[in-house]
Amino acid sequence: MSVRYGSPDTLPYVVSVYVCRCGRTGEQHGLHAGEEPRGWVPYEHEGETEHACPDCAPSVAARAKS
Repeated sequence: MSVRYGSPDTLPYVVSVYVCRCGRTGEQHGLHAGEEPRGWVPYEHEGETEHACPDCAPSVAARAKS
């Protein structure tokens, strides 16, 4: 699973940290926590939903087509 939900602070809002296989992370806060960051692409890998960063998204899309 490439998304971790929680709050790094004692503030009452949710933060989602999206993690790509290359190590890049993207965060969404509050009401947008359930949405992928702009340019990030969800894909299936071994039965789990993973997320690819904007740099890795083209290679994920190419693999999905083949």
